Amino acid sequence: MAAPPHNNLSIDIDVVEEGRKCVVDLLHSLRAYDVMAESCKVLVYDTELPFKQAYHGLVEHDTDGAPLWNNKTSSFAGCFSTTDIVDFMRTFYTSSSPGSPKVALTTAFSQLTVASWREYAMTLRPDQLISPEIHRMLSEKLRLEEVMKSSKGEGMAVEGEGGAVVSPPPLSSRVSHMRLIAVDPEESLFTISQKLRRYRIHSMPVLDVEQNAVVSLLSHRQLLSYLLPRFVDSKRYFDQPLCLLGVGVFDEAVLVVPDTASVISVLNVMWEKKVSAVPLVNEAGQVTDLYGRKDINFLANDPGFMVLDAPVGEVRRAQVGMVRCTFL
Repeated sequence: MAAPPHNNLSIDIDVVEEGRKCVVDLLHSLRAYDVMAESCKVLVYDTELPFKQAYHGLVEHDTDGAPLWNNKTSSFAGCFSTTDIVDFMRTFYTSSSPGSPKVALTTAFSQLTVASWREYAMTLRPDQLISPEIHRMLSEKLRLEEVMKSSKGEGMAVEGEGGAVVSPPPLSSRVSHMRLIAVDPEESLFTISQKLRRYRIHSMPVLDVEQNAVVSLLSHRQLLSYLLPRFVDSKRYFDQPLCLLGVGVFDEAVLVVPDTASVISVLNVMWEKKVSAVPLVNEAGQVTDLYGRKDINFLANDPGFMVLDAPVGEVRRAQVGMVRCTFL
């Protein structure tokens, strides 16, 4: 990819430092309560909710995630988000004939609950897709409960490097990570921003500890929508070129995928590279669109998940156009 035309651009260091200080001061002065809407609806899922309903709930309410409530322990047990959906589809996807229904995926989608999916996910290595044998079991339409039962206890043996057989870590050693990452309503936006970055997540519940209730869900999008109109004094900072501010990725470091690649292959690339979106390019190397995790919501109308085999460019063209910005 050609280097961006920023060789002749210059940046005012004093303006940048002044702008950064203004931004940091504003983030320190505001609290989560300040950003929360006066009247809002928070979606909270029971961990025993069917995965299918949890997925469609995010789509229908156009939300980034939903905190999970465990009735057995009377406590929050994490957050359900598009990351769960992407992981679920990658795990149960089988490369059958293009355009044919995905039996393993549709079977799991219709039978698993959020809790059973997460329990099963804890038995897999972080870099592992579901084993071929489990695919075969699901294809033969064996009960999902039997599959889940066989994956508990000591864990399924899987093939490691060099053909060695290794066992995934036991559930008890990893289940502690399935907790709710939340913030207090009185925490500053600076602290919230740090947590969003540290945990590499796009939204975070606001938890009222005294009431043991989630009162809001803050996302990057909400924070930016609230903050930008208040940066009047630092307007000169926002006039600086993106490429010189160090915001984003440029030149050869940019990860792109051809718009002819299948949707499932794009999801695999995003998971492998730990990115939330990738630019799509045509045969000439020109950027034609952008595909992100939230675009997975558009698969809700495909009960057989056959679109996972479709070219990602065609899928995006059936949705909405791309919003572009320039270097200047």
